Amino acid sequence: MNSFLELNERMSRILQTVAVSFSLIPILITTFIKYHELSSISFHPWAYWVSLVGFLIISVSQFIVRPTTNRRCQVYVVGFTILGLIISVFVAGYNNGIFMIGWLMLIIVADLFFNRAALILSWLIFVTSIIWWRFMHPGLANDMLAEILVESLFIGFIAMFVSYIREIIGIRGSQLEKTREQEQLERERLVTLINSMGDGVIAFNEHGTIRIFNAATLNLLDTNADLTGRSVDVILNLRDPGGSRVKLTKLAKGLAGNKVLTDLKHAFSDKEMINLYINISPINLGYKRRGERGYILIMRDITKEKTLEEEHDEFIAVVSHELRTPIAIAEGNLSNALLLEQKEVSRQIITDALQDSHEQILFLAKMINDLSTLSRAERGIGKDDIEPVDIYRLLDELHSNYQPQAAKKNLRLTTKALSKIDPLKTNKLYIEEILQNFITNSIKYTSKGGVTVTAEQDQAHRVIFTVKDTGIGISKTDQKHVFEKFFRSEDYRTRESSGTGLGLYLVQKLAPLINARIDFTSRLNHGSVFTIVVSPITAPSKEAKQVVTASPTAPTVSP
Repeated sequence: MNSFLELNERMSRILQTVAVSFSLIPILITTFIKYHELSSISFHPWAYWVSLVGFLIISVSQFIVRPTTNRRCQVYVVGFTILGLIISVFVAGYNNGIFMIGWLMLIIVADLFFNRAALILSWLIFVTSIIWWRFMHPGLANDMLAEILVESLFIGFIAMFVSYIREIIGIRGSQLEKTREQEQLERERLVTLINSMGDGVIAFNEHGTIRIFNAATLNLLDTNADLTGRSVDVILNLRDPGGSRVKLTKLAKGLAGNKVLTDLKHAFSDKEMINLYINISPINLGYKRRGERGYILIMRDITKEKTLEEEHDEFIAVVSHELRTPIAIAEGNLSNALLLEQKEVSRQIITDALQDSHEQILFLAKMINDLSTLSRAERGIGKDDIEPVDIYRLLDELHSNYQPQAAKKNLRLTTKALSKIDPLKTNKLYIEEILQNFITNSIKYTSKGGVTVTAEQDQAHRVIFTVKDTGIGISKTDQKHVFEKFFRSEDYRTRESSGTGLGLYLVQKLAPLINARIDFTSRLNHGSVFTIVVSPITAPSKEAKQVVTASPTAPTVSP
């Protein structure tokens, strides 16, 4: 009842219309009685005029004091009851069935705007007025009185029945309202919960219609559109490893437990794809409970994990292949040396076989050392080992270490400082490893001329190293791949020298750990120039991003 009494504009106008109609009908009937169009044994002129004026006042007041509150409606109900009592007893009488219907409406309205006690009181007033009216007309037949009393009992029964029905409807309505409020509260809690999740969550029914989704889903699918009511098969453009379209509703159909998939991709409208982790779980309604079946979908972008997994598998395959060759060569040479020793052949042949085996073992040691350094770099081990590095001394050490290799190929190795250089705060091991890789590559792939290593310091206290050679360079086709793992150029001249294919990849990993930026230029058959700009490390935990750029005129030297 309380929800009904919160009168809105529409309900107020309906009550106005009912009240005006309820006023006009008695006025018309009593007017017919006054002019003898209808008969009545109870007509009193004063009562006619009182009721006429009263109903007119109530009708007009509807538009002045509108029934917009419960209190105003109660006042109008009381007014109608009093006027109805006057008309029934002193104008029309109870032998007119039309006013019996009017009393029924008044009794029901009393219950509506007051309570059931008001209904009973209104009915008792009605019955008392009948008895009062009977005493005002002694000559009235008892049969007619009995008939009127039976009608009053019937009206009371109908009014009470309507009251109970209205009460039941009100209780059910209140329960329904509470249920809706509770459902809304639970929905809001659920939405808040899933919105706090980092994974995308979608709830959809057995037909694939989306009911609930969270913010992470929008981020994952790169959209701001409302997904509610849309088909999950339209929103998700899933593809299997073969590129065929996969519909999520078919995967979910008949699912008894949760299902996890990690081999599907979602294709965006621009053809870009991401790998998805998908977990589908059915929503169980309970034993023998009927209702709309549904599913919960949890999604996560695992493109990075998939890429790392593929790189790991590729790395294992390549390392196995790269290790197999030198081991096979070393094993073959050693076996031949043992066999030749038994046959007492020339010592020079045996020495050559052992020398070849020794070179292969050194190659293996170099690869293992590179892999170990690479592992340390990827895990960030040693990046906090910062110390002031004397650049002059570093250049001298590099010259001393690599001059013999350059001399074997009749190359000039020059190291020099182009300006005054203060000690550089950095990781000495990593800067040495980077420069050594560039120098060894330059010597390895230069047949004549020389290799020049220079260093200078700018106003920002950055040290700029340059490694310049007159070697073979690299083609533009290979230029984009020089920093890739295990890359070797297809140029036949690079195949004349052994290499692990890890040198420049290792450089790429070490550079950000010491705030280094690497640039290079190179032309095929005209040599290469590598520039390493190293900023001093002021905070041990700080890591700068590495930028590797290439001039359009120069591929880089291959590791």
